[in-house]
Amino acid sequence: MKINVFNQEPVIFDLPNGLHVHLIKGQTKQTYIQVDIPLGSFVTSYEVDGKKFHVIPGSAHFLEHKIFATEDGDAFHKFHELGLTANAHTTYRSTSYTISGYKHIKEGIKALLDMLDHTYFTNENVESEKLIISEEISMYDDDPMTLMYQKMYDQMLHQHPLKNDIAGTIDDVQLISKDSLLELFNHFYKSPKRQLIIYGPIDIDSMKDYLMSLYPERVECPNPLMSPVDEPFHVVNPSDEMYLNISLPVIMMGIKYQQTSKLEIDLFKTELLMLFLMRLIFGQQSDFVEKMQQMGYIVDGFDFQITMEDQTLVFIMDAESENPSELNVFVQKTLLKDAMKYLDQTAFDVLKKAYIGNYIMALDDIETRIYLYGKYHLYNLSLEEAINSIYEITLQDVINLYHKIHEDMISILIAHPIDEKTY
Repeated sequence: MKINVFNQEPVIFDLPNGLHVHLIKGQTKQTYIQVDIPLGSFVTSYEVDGKKFHVIPGSAHFLEHKIFATEDGDAFHKFHELGLTANAHTTYRSTSYTISGYKHIKEGIKALLDMLDHTYFTNENVESEKLIISEEISMYDDDPMTLMYQKMYDQMLHQHPLKNDIAGTIDDVQLISKDSLLELFNHFYKSPKRQLIIYGPIDIDSMKDYLMSLYPERVECPNPLMSPVDEPFHVVNPSDEMYLNISLPVIMMGIKYQQTSKLEIDLFKTELLMLFLMRLIFGQQSDFVEKMQQMGYIVDGFDFQITMEDQTLVFIMDAESENPSELNVFVQKTLLKDAMKYLDQTAFDVLKKAYIGNYIMALDDIETRIYLYGKYHLYNLSLEEAINSIYEITLQDVINLYHKIHEDMISILIAHPIDEKTY
């Protein structure tokens, strides 16, 4: 099935400064601009010209905050004066900057690119940002679910960067300096992998000429190479317990799966297949959850979280239970011994149809569509390929993945209310 993500094909070209540009004519009144930088919290070490560099956890997020600092003040004010909405966010893989609006589009694009081409880091504004980000981190330090998920990552991962929170820890933030930020900026904010996406009622030729006029001279770009992650296949700790300020016990099950292929399409499919597999077995509509609810072992259903970075997939599900130890027995027995009876063609077809519907509906939101288009393209995967892979997966693909899951990939965490602790 051919999917038309946009009504008109993107016009793609490179500027002399190495920036990849995607111009997309859209039937909208508003224009959307997104710049993607290939720097996320996943980057903890890399090489440039044979020299190895180490990154303080939380640096990508810190840099996202500080990039809005200019000699003229906070760049947000500049965009506001132009009538444009600005935003930014950091993920495990990248940092994205967006603006959108109805007018002053070219002025907004120039302001955005100027902001991303230059820095205004001082010892003073870096130190003041440390206070802001540390307060942001401390807001989550006592959150029970945050603590449980961090504990799960520690139980499962030996040295993978996914162990690091996107914002880092308060101790990490204190190590960040003006010089360390500049080093990252010079390597990644000038990288040949960065990209600019413009979608809206634009004149393609006029916009291309305008962008070319901003960067008339060729610039050599650094090409940071990510250091490979050597993460063992087995988890660190198969089970553990903790006591938290919660009203009911919570059980968490995590699966760590290592994909041998480095192809982005294979990584995407693996994440998709794991999600389908777990929803068929432990999803809200599954016979297993219905049975556990009837037996009183589960309060509601399971919440799922899945992350695929590099070649490491981490799947975690959690549920409140008044009988977490008993539920744990059922969960592990079902996954390791009885799962095949839940991998039914009819259930798979219903789930697949629902997932495709939700995915296509999500793409109706223009900003979501542009974000996903940029996210995939940054790592050599088209949004069309991603969508088509959903249509192409089969129940047998899910079953094949299931047979690759072994006990040493699984970790269990049971969190108890702190008032149950005996001293």
